[in-house]
Amino acid sequence: MKNILLNLTKNNNIRFSIILLVALFLLVGVRKNYLDNNLTRYHDDEYHTVLLAIKSIKTGHVDNFRALEGGRWMYRLFYPGALIKMSQKMGGNTAISGWSRVGHKYILENYLNKDISAHEVKQRLEKDPNLRDFFYYLRLQSILFVFVCMIPLLFYCYKHKYYFALVFLIVFPSLNSQLSNEQGYAYIEPLLLGFISIVISLFLYLFQKRKISSFMMIFIGFVSAFIISVKFSSLFFVLLLCAVPFLNKEDKFSFEVLLKKILTITVSFIVFFILINWYGFFGSFNEMLHDFVSNFWNYSNGQRLEAGNKSTTGLLYNFYRTVTNLRALMGYAIYLVPLIVYFGFKYASKEQRVKYGIILFVLLLSLFGLMKQVEFLERNLVPFYIPFLFLVGSLLSIVFHAFQKKKDFKYLKASYYIGVVIILVLYTPEIYGQKNYLFPNKISNIHKAIHRVPDLEKRNMGYININKSILDNYSNLQTNISSDIYFVKANYKEKIMTFTERLSYNDVILVDRRCDNYYQFSNFILPTYYDTNEQYGDYFVFYNKNLKVDNSQTLYKEKVVLANQLVLEQIKIKRLNSKGYELSIILEEFSNLELLKNKYIYFHAYSYKEDVKFLPSDRIEHGFENFDLSEFNISKEFGKPVIKKIFMPKLEKYESFRFGLVDIKKGKKLLKKLSIERIKL
Repeated sequence: MKNILLNLTKNNNIRFSIILLVALFLLVGVRKNYLDNNLTRYHDDEYHTVLLAIKSIKTGHVDNFRALEGGRWMYRLFYPGALIKMSQKMGGNTAISGWSRVGHKYILENYLNKDISAHEVKQRLEKDPNLRDFFYYLRLQSILFVFVCMIPLLFYCYKHKYYFALVFLIVFPSLNSQLSNEQGYAYIEPLLLGFISIVISLFLYLFQKRKISSFMMIFIGFVSAFIISVKFSSLFFVLLLCAVPFLNKEDKFSFEVLLKKILTITVSFIVFFILINWYGFFGSFNEMLHDFVSNFWNYSNGQRLEAGNKSTTGLLYNFYRTVTNLRALMGYAIYLVPLIVYFGFKYASKEQRVKYGIILFVLLLSLFGLMKQVEFLERNLVPFYIPFLFLVGSLLSIVFHAFQKKKDFKYLKASYYIGVVIILVLYTPEIYGQKNYLFPNKISNIHKAIHRVPDLEKRNMGYININKSILDNYSNLQTNISSDIYFVKANYKEKIMTFTERLSYNDVILVDRRCDNYYQFSNFILPTYYDTNEQYGDYFVFYNKNLKVDNSQTLYKEKVVLANQLVLEQIKIKRLNSKGYELSIILEEFSNLELLKNKYIYFHAYSYKEDVKFLPSDRIEHGFENFDLSEFNISKEFGKPVIKKIFMPKLEKYESFRFGLVDIKKGKKLLKKLSIERIKL
């Protein structure tokens, strides 16, 4: 068995596949776990990508061009996948909610139905599991996109035995809290990580080619146009691709061929740039020109300067912030970078010096451009972490390759291990204490969410598909409130009613939706019953923030069919201090309220014979007080229609309350009557 494993690991394809699996776990798995535990996060700049991208699908135009269209096209590409995954978990049923509730129409109604602020979007995310799922899958696709874009770069490192670069590119980004934070949003910087990886891979590939085809020149124009349309700060990295025509390795130099290459790249760049930014060039060119240029004004003048503190801006201060961020990326190993660069170029071949010299020049130019800005945003550094780590890792690997060629260097493998250990030791202080941030635990967060529930000790707790061992510490735990509920189209209404009858306003409901059709509970039913829900992965905690002291009195609790699809469930009254009483007639959840048109409900409070004299003078001869409901004030509580009426009774006890549904259109025909005896208020 041992020999088989050794033989397998000697196979280059298998070894690289193992490396990719490790990279998938660290670069995608760790990020996915971070997303699972930070589902309600929202950034203002997601407006410029997600909201405007989706809005343009509906309206056919874009309202704001502070960012160009590259990023929005990517999220338009991700949009169908996010819609499908959201819709699969929405719950509901065509017989109940119809076809219009799901997918694109749901997003239009709940995200684009009016001009909303980022604060309002965040509030909706906190309440709406469906909207959270939508953003979750947009962000997850962005993370997967970056991983896929990095695969060619990882393969290049593996092929050339740049093992330090492999480790740097896989480990450091996955354990960086700033990258976790940035990739937790659906906006430009996470996408740019992927595009810059593509640019570097394309440059490395073309650098080794003796002859470059016309198709590749057109492709260079397309990639250059797209990456600049994602973010203009990537301009200098386009120089990597623009350098390709000048790195001519053909046997015979021809100025005519060089000019043809430059023209091909230039023309294709212009054409693709116009096509990518179609909404601006052919829809709102005036707005695009203004918004795009105003962004330069913003970065040049700044809006986040601390009043009266000049030390918070300037090249030196921004250089310090850049080094601080890079130290968070590599730990104290960052201070070895000048030595690594020096010795890397010292031992590099002539071709390697040209190749990595161009990358270093472009990287320094890009970082200088960022540090020179007055409006210095640290997240703008994020896209350049990949080329930085690749360059430093490659140069360090070159140094070790040079040692390998020396006859007196007998301990190459040991030196690799020593090098890795030194880097990790220097990195450890930076990573120390970030475990809970980088590797949050869903179960732990659920427990914290439960303990945040106000007046927890006064509430009952129900659970759905939750492992009871998780909840052993809670004495107020009830049984599984969904154990006998399985949804199919034929019994959908009945099962929802059966389930909702078990709920109480003050309950805390815990849900794990990873079973059967339990999205019905987490995404469809419970969000309408409780004003607060917290979600970590597929675990939910539902509750109402304010504990309700119920001073209402249930007069009647039995289903009465008033008409087809119109069913009465309960009648309650509640004391309103000096304002009298509130009558609540609660109907079945799916009652057809259209059937109440042209009808009224009479409400007669009959007194005992000895109390008739205390009735209002105009009611003594009738023997009852009249509180008829001629107009219906209908609201919803726990998803059920409630007809309310405030009335001011004269007495504290009555022989009976009598109700009747009357059809005005049919000559005041009495359709249904109900009498409740011996009432004591």
